Amino acid sequence: MDTLQAVSDSQLLESFRSGSEKAFETLVRRHQARIYSAAQLIVRDQDVAHDIVQDTFLKFFRVFQEGRYVDDGKLLPFLLRVAHNLAIDHYRKKSRLPMVTTSDGKDIFSFLNIGQDDAFDTLERKENHDILRLAISKLPPIQQELIILRYFGKMPFKDISELTGINKNTCLGYVRNAVINLRKYLIPKVKSYDSKLYPK
Repeated sequence: MDTLQAVSDSQLLESFRSGSEKAFETLVRRHQARIYSAAQLIVRDQDVAHDIVQDTFLKFFRVFQEGRYVDDGKLLPFLLRVAHNLAIDHYRKKSRLPMVTTSDGKDIFSFLNIGQDDAFDTLERKENHDILRLAISKLPPIQQELIILRYFGKMPFKDISELTGINKNTCLGYVRNAVINLRKYLIPKVKSYDSKLYPK
């Protein structure tokens, strides 16, 4: 059994600083699956997600070698933020809003459920899905991003905060404002809706 698996990230970093390549390899093995999952959630492409994992560790390697990384016992959140930024940069280059699909290829907009009162249950037709997609594309970039992570990725706010580096309460505020903005846009656009859920 590899004894390095039992030591902390900070201890591995110290070993790596002393020249142990095996310590760095252990860090990669320890965290690569979580980083891959975070990247895959955003880019929805296995090959791109694998590339992002590699780029994340390469970037960390450079930062560490240059002495710019300060070990505060939070290596994984740091790596996740790097991967998150790389993933966001990737999909922003492709389009303002990614096509988010389930594992069987279905558009995840078909399964959207936002709000305590299931506010978007009326969005059952394809044209309404297109309206929703357009509405989300009109949100500020940070609101788009958090809506995708929270409602499409089903991520808890704690994990979103860790991934994005944004305070948990701030994330809650952004998402609440995003939902309010979506409702304002969608109410006059959706072809049928329950007036009890959407009071004018």
